[in-house]
Amino acid sequence: MKKLLSDEFNVHDKTLEVVCRKFKFKAMPSWQHKWFYRFLQISLSFRYAHNCETSINEGLPTSKNYKEFIPDYDLVKFVKDSFVDVWNIEFVRWWGIFGQMQFSLNNEIKFQELGAIGFGKKYTENEKKGLYEKYLINLNKVFNTPSFPDYLILGVPLNKSKNKLLEEFEKVIELYTLFPQEETAHGNFFIKKSKLKESALRDCYRTLEIRMRYPEISLIELAKRSGTLKTSLAGIKDDANNDFTNTVRVGIKKQLDMAINIAENSARGLFPDTRKLNGLHSFYLKLHQFPDIGSDDPGGLIFDQVLKPGKYKSQKASEILKELPNLIDSAEEFSFDKLHRSY
Repeated sequence: MKKLLSDEFNVHDKTLEVVCRKFKFKAMPSWQHKWFYRFLQISLSFRYAHNCETSINEGLPTSKNYKEFIPDYDLVKFVKDSFVDVWNIEFVRWWGIFGQMQFSLNNEIKFQELGAIGFGKKYTENEKKGLYEKYLINLNKVFNTPSFPDYLILGVPLNKSKNKLLEEFEKVIELYTLFPQEETAHGNFFIKKSKLKESALRDCYRTLEIRMRYPEISLIELAKRSGTLKTSLAGIKDDANNDFTNTVRVGIKKQLDMAINIAENSARGLFPDTRKLNGLHSFYLKLHQFPDIGSDDPGGLIFDQVLKPGKYKSQKASEILKELPNLIDSAEEFSFDKLHRSY
């Protein structure tokens, strides 16, 4: 079997650990950030948006209907513009240049009053119009503010005590506080609260990689090669039809589904998220080769597009530590404030 990208992760992880001990990033990466980056690299939507925008910028022919491939193209483009090209540098350098900027914790917590309506008051048509316009003006200020965070707009009835309002507010806000832990860096983007362990992400990534490299492989053989199921596979045959064999098939299929869903949700700035995206799931499994934009000929496997051998840089921590200050200084020219949400 060919050497897998996932076989290299332990080397990268050890280097990252050394660098993080000796270098003070603005925001320290967690294992979630590392896997967010890795799943971005294998997202078909993310790669598609990158190729489309590259073709447009270079004046190359692009289909007029290129956005129809994915229904939320503008959202994926926004995430792509935020994290730029994840295929040319490995995680530790990417984090220093782009990742930490987008995940830097903003300590400023600011509530804004968008509008207030007095209970029981009879408003004239002009007063209603004035309230509505004030609300829209304030809302537009929020939307047009560069780097504005996610907002939850609530209607708060002011006929309760302060303690009662806070109690009710806690119930609502609990649904939207998505950070798994306070020390996990979050800023313009954040890591969702999830029970998924790192081992689960590693397993489903590896299973998908093998499936993509060997598209004709059976689920049973895939289970044997990946070694990601915590069960004995000795003696299992592809044509066997019993409860144990069927359980293995279900388990491997679930890992494939998870990997695809996590990768595609990552392209929408959601991580880790295992929800299925409409219209992308079955297509991803069938399309084991990635098409070049503007061409009917298939390109290389999407896993082959990730850090091609010629693009690998030294994984010596000493060399990375020397490079990082200059890389971060040069990256200051990139400003998230130049990005605007257009979806």
